[in-house]
Amino acid sequence: MGTHTEADREFEKRRRKVRRESGLCTVCGREDAYTMAGRAMCAICAQKSNEWTKNKRKRPKYREAARTAGKERYAKMIAENICPTCYKKKPDDGYSLCELCRIKHRTRKRKKQNQEGQRTWEMALSGETCFFCKSPDVVPGKKLCQACIDKRVAYLHGEKQDERKKKRDQNLPGVQNKISAYLQR
Repeated sequence: MGTHTEADREFEKRRRKVRRESGLCTVCGREDAYTMAGRAMCAICAQKSNEWTKNKRKRPKYREAARTAGKERYAKMIAENICPTCYKKKPDDGYSLCELCRIKHRTRKRKKQNQEGQRTWEMALSGETCFFCKSPDVVPGKKLCQACIDKRVAYLHGEKQDERKKKRDQNLPGVQNKISAYLQR
């Protein structure tokens, strides 16, 4: 299939139009297309077309072209102050998406995180999972599991507590003078 002339393209265009009006597949012309559903191809040609498109999208050249076109389209929509997702509404001040698209994006992200087992901020605050290690074994009435509670208690009441206080006080400017003046009273 070499290059087509303008006459060839016009002929193909007319042939597809006649086939569509007749209810035949616009590609092969043999089988009845899904005319009731508004389709133009038979099941076999539609499947071949879908496979060809999937394979085309896997090619690096096509992916790079699609990526650059998407970036250009996104930049154009932002420059025109139009939501780049729905192309309909103006985004709110300080946002690139309109309110409806932001809500949809946020809910999709949360749903995906829940499916992947990632802990959301709401889950941590509600006490569904441990705030630190994400374990579902939370102590009733707390937001931590027993292992994390033990670690925090050991850290707070451990041997190094005095060392931490001294180091903290040394790092704060002017605190040493106030502490020594207070102790000399």
